[in-house]
Amino acid sequence: MKNPRIGLAFLLGPLVFFAQTDRSADKKAFDSIFYHTYMVTATTDLDKALRVADSLYKTSKTDVRKVRSLMLISDIYHRKANRDSSIHYARIAEDIANDANIHDWQARISGVLSTQYRNMGLLNQGRVYLERGLEASKKIEDVNMANQFKGQVYQEKGYYALNEEQFEKAIGYFATAQTFFKSLPQSLTRTVFLSQTEEQLGAGYLKLKKLDSAQYHYDKGLDLAKGTTDDKTVFKGFIYLGLGEVHLAKKNYQEAIGYLDKAQDISNSAGLPDFKANVYKNLAQYYKAVGDIDRYTQYNDQYLKVVESSVKNNQHYADNVVTKTEHKLETVTLSRKMISISALILVAILLLGSSLFLKRRRRKDQQRFRELLTELKSPNDLITKRPVDSPPISSKDTTPQDRLMPEGTETALLEQLSTFEQGKQYLRPNLTLPQLAVEFQVNIKYLSYVINNHKGSDFNNYINRLRILHILKQLREHPAYLNYKISYLSSECGFSSHSKFTAAFKNVTGLTPSSFTDQLRKEQNGQ
Repeated sequence: MKNPRIGLAFLLGPLVFFAQTDRSADKKAFDSIFYHTYMVTATTDLDKALRVADSLYKTSKTDVRKVRSLMLISDIYHRKANRDSSIHYARIAEDIANDANIHDWQARISGVLSTQYRNMGLLNQGRVYLERGLEASKKIEDVNMANQFKGQVYQEKGYYALNEEQFEKAIGYFATAQTFFKSLPQSLTRTVFLSQTEEQLGAGYLKLKKLDSAQYHYDKGLDLAKGTTDDKTVFKGFIYLGLGEVHLAKKNYQEAIGYLDKAQDISNSAGLPDFKANVYKNLAQYYKAVGDIDRYTQYNDQYLKVVESSVKNNQHYADNVVTKTEHKLETVTLSRKMISISALILVAILLLGSSLFLKRRRRKDQQRFRELLTELKSPNDLITKRPVDSPPISSKDTTPQDRLMPEGTETALLEQLSTFEQGKQYLRPNLTLPQLAVEFQVNIKYLSYVINNHKGSDFNNYINRLRILHILKQLREHPAYLNYKISYLSSECGFSSHSKFTAAFKNVTGLTPSSFTDQLRKEQNGQ
């Protein structure tokens, strides 16, 4: 869940522009209902919004209105985390747009589907639809509509770059999108797009940790959003969330919780599970920062629950695709059926093999767990023990003539490291070799040499081992730690992510954190 943004712009785009080109009372009524449903009702009552959108579709007299109504339905299902239905209605709209040669909507629907696949992590499939949208856009005759779509494409390119952690590139794309939107005539749509782009620029700068620049763009986006509607829109929710993250990073906790509470208020009614997950994640970080562990645990659990649900929804969509493919295969030749049967047999064999492998793995883990408990009785030996996957450190300084530093300096450094190991300074996040060298008042080369030759590993593995030994001690001496989430344990001992903690834990102990805690819990329960 690297970038929980959605392609709202592709749906909203034509609304006000079409209203300007058709002044009939009937068209104005349709636009008014559409806009209010999209911007207001869908933010507060998704079921009611769905009923209104369905009514709009059933009463639509033109293909364009049918397409717009179907895309509104698609967006509402997206907010309800029903990806199957969302993509289903988008494709019905795509068929109508293709049959009627509605080029602007062909382009826009391709953009929506690109966003859907991007949010599922299917980046290559998403790019296919983005290119398809660009091809359709070449047939759009109206210059303003073409520029609007080009701006939306660059927004989408920016989202792809954010997902791939190319943050400078993402900011460039968003800035290009902003240029296209500024060329549009004054309208509500133009204001919405410019507000949205400011939020996107804020997100890019936040990823780069340029907090003042991020806050500038978020504030500017919020100011523009005031000119769209007074209601609690999703766009404003994104901006509130961004400002909450900025102030949290600046440790302005009072301002942070104010914005995060506003974002949560909007996320509770807007659907959008990815948005809601990001709100919960930041609220958990806030309460952890202020020392409220109970509320940290509450929001962290909610965050993990939403993420798990989102993953299941994506998996459900993928399973449906597989199921439909299998149904088509059932209608082909007998030889293909035999292939399917063979595949099932192969799967059964693989499952049996996996079962045997898991049993052997459990026995091996149990043996390693017992060995580890024995090793923990002499923690100093573990500090100098080489990690499981690390190559041996070779030393060329075997004679007094080849010695890198005076023996007294080496002895003093070892004493400093011993004192360092007795304290907890190694729990500081992002601790580096240069930082420690400055604190020890010694050059980096000397410190690196002593760690390599006397601690049996490089600096990073040395620090990781100290951190893992710390958390092993906490787990053994404080049973309450067995109830904490892995994400909490990782941050407790200074790791920047769940994945880095798990990798280091496995490297030091030979076991995964969950395997160790499960076996330790059984041991303490006398099983």
